[in-house]
Amino acid sequence: MSEVLTNPKAGYYINRDVFGAQGDFVTSPEVSQMYGEGASKFKNFIESLHVHLVECSPVLQKLQHQKLKCIDEENTAQDADKITISSFVGTLVSWHATLEQVPSGLPTIIIAHEFFDALPIHQFQV
Repeated sequence: MSEVLTNPKAGYYINRDVFGAQGDFVTSPEVSQMYGEGASKFKNFIESLHVHLVECSPVLQKLQHQKLKCIDEENTAQDADKITISSFVGTLVSWHATLEQVPSGLPTIIIAHEFFDALPIHQFQV
């Protein structure tokens, strides 16, 4: 399943946008912005966020960058080339190809909205 979905040349999610009216299916964030609308009411919470998106598709990373109105800026720290900030509220944003690449050891909230719909599962019936 991983090969079918994420193969660098022919993976289903890798080279095209499969979401929305022009794609293969519509996702609920296109219908309701429940998470964004609820969180935006808590200014201190929003200002303390560093959003880490797990997305293996370069095409979808670019689309997310656009939708979040991200701006790339030079990083003054020596350990990184740039920082990315969502211009909606000034939140730091980073992309990772796998969940294992997301930094650990910090307070974390994981939102896997519709993510599990795309994963293969073993189904058991009794």
